[in-house]
Formats: sequence, C-alpha cells, structure tokens
Amino acid sequence: MNDPDIPSYYTICQKRLPLGQFFNNTVHSQGWFGLWIFQEYFLMQNGFCNSSTPAPAIYSRLTSWNNEKGAEWVNVEAAQFSEFLMVNNEKAGVESKRIIRGNYSRWGLEGGNMNSKVVPMSNLLDPSHCSQVTDWSVGVPGAVCDDTTNFHRLFFYNPSSFWLLANNVILTNSFGSCVLYYTDGWMALVPIGQTYNWEFEHRSHISSLSYYGTIYGFKPENYIILNHNFTQAPDAFHIIDYRNGSSKPLDPAVNVNGDWYFNDLTNSVYYLGTCVIVDVVIPSLNKLTISGVLVIPDTNNGTSSISGSQFNNGVLNVMYISIQVGDKILLSTTSYDPWQTEIRTITAVSDYGHTLILDRPVKYTHIGQRYNVTGYSRSYQLAGNVGLLTRNIKIIGQEYPEMKTQSYGARVLVGTFTEGGITYRGKAQIRDVEFYRTGQEGWNDPSDPRYSLAFLNMGNVVVESYIKGCAFHDGFAPSIGVFGTDGLNIDDNVIHHTVGEGIRIWGDNSAVRRNLVTLTLWPGSYNGAAETLNTEWNAAIEVNEATNVILQENIVAGYERVGFRINGEPCPGGRSGICWPTFESEHNQGPQMSHIGLVSYNAIACLLTVSDTTFVGFKNVCSTERNYMFMSNPRNEDLQHPISVERITKIDSTEESLAFIHNPDLGKVNPSDCVDMDCDAKKKTMLKDLDGSFLGAVGAVVPYSEYEWNGNPRHGLGDYRIPKVMLTALNGSRIPVSQIAPNKGVIRDSCTYMSTWQSYKCFGLNYKMLVIESLDADTETRRLSPVAILGEIC
Repeated sequence: MNDPDIPSYYTICQKRLPLGQFFNNTVHSQGWFGLWIFQEYFLMQNGFCNSSTPAPAIYSRLTSWNNEKGAEWVNVEAAQFSEFLMVNNEKAGVESKRIIRGNYSRWGLEGGNMNSKVVPMSNLLDPSHCSQVTDWSVGVPGAVCDDTTNFHRLFFYNPSSFWLLANNVILTNSFGSCVLYYTDGWMALVPIGQTYNWEFEHRSHISSLSYYGTIYGFKPENYIILNHNFTQAPDAFHIIDYRNGSSKPLDPAVNVNGDWYFNDLTNSVYYLGTCVIVDVVIPSLNKLTISGVLVIPDTNNGTSSISGSQFNNGVLNVMYISIQVGDKILLSTTSYDPWQTEIRTITAVSDYGHTLILDRPVKYTHIGQRYNVTGYSRSYQLAGNVGLLTRNIKIIGQEYPEMKTQSYGARVLVGTFTEGGITYRGKAQIRDVEFYRTGQEGWNDPSDPRYSLAFLNMGNVVVESYIKGCAFHDGFAPSIGVFGTDGLNIDDNVIHHTVGEGIRIWGDNSAVRRNLVTLTLWPGSYNGAAETLNTEWNAAIEVNEATNVILQENIVAGYERVGFRINGEPCPGGRSGICWPTFESEHNQGPQMSHIGLVSYNAIACLLTVSDTTFVGFKNVCSTERNYMFMSNPRNEDLQHPISVERITKIDSTEESLAFIHNPDLGKVNPSDCVDMDCDAKKKTMLKDLDGSFLGAVGAVVPYSEYEWNGNPRHGLGDYRIPKVMLTALNGSRIPVSQIAPNKGVIRDSCTYMSTWQSYKCFGLNYKMLVIESLDADTETRRLSPVAILGEIC
C-alpha cells in the first residue's frame, strides 16, 4: 500500500518492507507463475515510508518448472533474481515488467569483453563489430557488439497525414535495411554516428510530411543523420526552427543540432539533431486554379442515379430516365463483396427508356425483389441500385503509364487565397459533371485535401455554391471533401470507386441528400498494402466531424470498412438484432480503439428498454449459423446493464434465436484485468420480459453464472471460493458445501436451461441487478472481491 492504514505504524509502508530470506524453493506444474511479485515492491531500509535508501531483496535458488512463467516481477526496485533454474515454462523463464530507478546489478556475461552490448540482431549492425551469438538467440536472434558500438533509441510518432498511420517504415543505413512496425508510432534501436534513410512503405510518394521524433539518452558527442528522399522539391523545411540549409553535406564536426542539407539532384534532405520535428510543405503542382466564379449551367443534360428492379440476360428494366446509347451505368453489389459492383455500357434503349440493353450480361447476382412476410401486413423491398456515370461535361485525369500505381489524378479545389492584400474567395455551382480518374492518393488532410472535388475554408456558401447531379468514378482518393465550409448542398450524386471516403464533411449546416456511394476502398489494403495495425475506419459517407448536418435518402452499397460514420449514431451489423448496451463514464475512443471495447469504467445505474419492436427472420441459417435478436457484447467484461422488453412482435423467428450470452473470456484472467478469476459482466447479463410478448410469459433471461464451477481451474471458480466463515457453524464445525449451498449461480425457481442461449429462461421471480462497487480512493489497488452471496427462495 502507498500509505499505512494502521495508526500504530503510521511511518511504515507495507510495499517498502525488507524481504527477509527467500532461498532454495521449488515450484512446478502451476497454471500461472512460479514466483510472482505484483504489483509494486519498492524495498527500503526498515520499511519507512519516507526512506530513500534501497534495501536489495535477493531471491536465491528458485527452481521453477512446468509453469506458465517461471518468475515475474511488476514494478519493483532493488530486486535480484540469483541462481534461478527455469525449465519448460510455457511463456517465459524470467519476465521483468518494469524496473524502477535503474539497475542494482549487472549481467555477468556480455560476450567476454568489458562494455560489450547484447542487442537483437539487425541488418543495421556493422558486421565488423557485431556478430550473432547462439546463446543469446532464444526468443529472437541476438547479437553481441564490442565496446566501440553505442546504441540509442529512436522514436517518432504523430505523422501529419493519417494515411501514414499503421504503415511500416523502412530504415536503411550503409549496412542494410530493417522494417519498423507501427505501434502508436515507430521505434528503432540504432547505432550512433551513421546516416539513416527512412521511408513509409507504400507511401514514398507523399512529400508533404511532418512528424515528431525523439532520440533517447544522447550525449553531446553523439549524433545521427536522418535522410528523406522526396519525389518533388520541397518549398521549406522546419527541423527544430526555421534556418537556412547548409551549402555542403552535413559534417558533425562542423554542423550543429537542427542543421539540414538538401541535395537538388536527388531531392533528398538530410538533417542532424537529437530532438526532431519536421514539417515539409510542397508547392501544389499540375492543378487548375480558378479565380472568380465557376458556373456550370443547369440546362446541361445528365442524370444522377436511378433505381433498379431486376435484370435478365443483359436486359435491365428500370424506371423512366433520360439516357442514351453509349452511356455507362453501374449496378451496385447486393452481396457482402463490394467488388461485385459492375459497370456496363448501354447498347440500346427501348420502351421509352424503361428497358436498357447492356453490352454484355452481368457476372454476379444483383437482387431486386419485394418481400411479403407471411402473417404480417407489411412488405419490404430488397434491391440493388443503378447509377448513371456518363455526363456531358467531363473532368478527366490525363492517363500515363504509372497512373494506377502512383494513383495521381486530376483534382478540383474551390477555396480562398490572398494576394496583394486582396482576398479572393471562390464560388462553384457544379451540376451534372463527370469526374473520371481524379484525386491523388495519400493527401487526405484538411490542410491539403487532394480529393476529386474539395471545398476548403469557404465560410458560409448557402445558395451560391453546390454539388448536384455529378458522377465520380475510378478515382484515387475520396470524391467530395468539405472543410471549413458551411451551408453546402450535396445532392443526387453518383460515386463509384474511391480510395477512402466517398463524401467527407467538416463544417456546419451542410445537406447530403439522395447520393449513391459504391465501392469505397480501404487505404490500408489499397494497391497491395497490408496495414494490419491500421485502425482508421473510413466511411463511405463521413459526417461525424460536421455539425447540424442533414442526411436524407442516401444509399451506400459496397464498402470495405463502414457505410456511414455519424457522430452519436450506431452502425448496425453482425448476426444480432440488438447488442447489449455499454454505458461508459468516458468515450471508448472508437474507431482508433475497438468499437465494442471499453477504455473507462462503466456507469452504474443504467437500463435499456426496447418496446414496440418487430423482429423478422431470426432463426438458423446456412445450417451452421444462427441469427439472434439480442446478443451480449463479447468485449465487455466489466458490466453489461440489464435490458427490459415489452410489446415485442416476432415474425418467422424461432425460440432458439431469442438471445445469446457469451461465456467469460479466459484471456481476461490476468494481472491487468480480473487477476485470478473470471470477470463478472457476462455472468450477470440479464434481460427482462415485462409483458410476456418476448418469452411467452412475464419472465427473464438469466445468465449461466455457474459456468466452469469446479471445472477448468484457469477460470478460478469453485467451492474453494466460498468464504470459510460461510462454511463454519457457530460451534466451529465445518458445514458441507452440498448442505449449505447445493446449487450454484443465480438463484432460480421455474427455469429451463437453453443451450443455444447459453443461459436460462426463467419465470416466477422478479430479478434485479445489484452492483457492488468500491468507491474508495484505493479501488484499483485494494481488492475486496470475490463477494459471496448465499440465498434461498422463500
């Protein structure tokens, strides 16, 4: 404990008390650790709270075999593991989570030479001074370097463009290259005194770049030189301040921290320093700048989108539209595969535009049907969508051999600029225009949005500017971006094949109506990328940063991440109708963190009520999968608040598909989460039927709380958890468990276990949820659980 809680010993802190003697002990065949020092142990002389003199704790001659880990410490100071024998432990022999205030001893072997270093093997190492050693190559290949080699940790993070997040970095020096994987930044252990070139994998073309970096533990005589190769000549550099570049290549004997040198022949910049901040701004190239007003009259022909009903052998029956032979249309996917969106050319039009003949049959099935539910008066339509891509006015990116690999097309930017003391403000009424091969992949930031069409820092543009009836297809970036612009109408547009968002709005009082967005690609897998740590969830229509936005009658069909990203609105999906709610005390940091995960404590007194709701088609499908009306949150192990239902209608659904409650996650039985037993959330998840419309009578869905009682010991649940005082009679004799507590779990009366629910269907009792929560200041460090409750039905 941090402070004593016994008045007689107010100067003694328990976690600072000296160890005593630990000598010649053996631990084997345990589910966890042979020796576990958890969570803090800062040993001081005499255990005084204000002492700053360490008293080393020496753990000697421990034999640990057939355990999960041989020995582990967490947050310790002045501790020594001496003469340990670790054999056949599953995860580690010795693991040290954190050492406070440095080392108090050294390894005895560092290659046989004084001041040698043991480091992971890397292609950046000088082979004349470092060599791989078998004895140090257990978890990963290890190398021993002589005393002439010194290392420092290089860390850089927070790049200017979110497109660079989760990308691997390739670091290269004169000896070789290594790949740095993204984990909230990039880190490398590098030998000092060398020049390193680094680039983002799959993003080397991005030259508008900034990031933050730190080099740890540098001394005045230490240096490294970092180098970037750019595809275009930058306009300015900012390292640690603005200064003129060096006229000659950098020399650490002459140049100082923050100096930089630019090689005009190779477009490479080199900089020297320890604390690095780079901000590179490049001039805009190959763009059209319109000063004044761009007006495209309303009289031009063109149609934004149409709705499809069915197809048959290359013949498409549609509602009436204005369309011509040679026009291109798209048919949206109606499957889980966004790439099943297809484009076809019109070869003939008949029946006054109601029937279109396509140039070839479609390859995939595109649904177009109206469904009637037996026993229910309501019907609904499931149909793909058809959009017209051809327009009379076209903005086309000029094709060149490397266009697809570089993903660099034309773009239109409507904005403001100041020249000669005069501010010029753009204005654009864009209607019935076709954008083809437009946008530039990688430049997505609001400060430099190289979208197919972007409005930037326009202020209020009500009436004077709009985007209506346009078609965007085969692009290399998001199609429409609105930043610092208010009151823009975006209506009746067709968008197909974007890299990133289809429509992205940052501003106030804009309207997005009747747009069709198809095939929005995730940048993390575009053009061969495989960014497994990329947490960006690009949406086909993203308005979560906008205020007072209007969304009406938009259709998203086929996307690789998210359909709509709306602030405060849930995104439906999965095989459940309603997921158990999560009431948190703070935001869960989605989408950077998991949408269904928690990063803060639950709120306590919360309830979800579902009423006047119809569930259709919840039953067993595809022989192996089942759709559930209600499903617990698999990532919430803390508290799942109760649900109450009333006035529920079920159509074409089975009783086996009413609910599903997950079993506790065994992975959460660890020191950082629920320590040595299952977390409680899924063992107390409850649903109440208030009027009998859901279960057939007033009742409840009660969880299988006794899961793995006296079963798998890793779940930490069994008779041994019952407090001894509960099993002891007044005369001191032991009461058998079978006598005092023959049943386990939540108290039940008229209940039936439903295997497909993993829970009980109960009637007769009125269940309530009781939350027992420590609100003391030491709630995270002083354990009060487990709490045992003994009850009976009277």
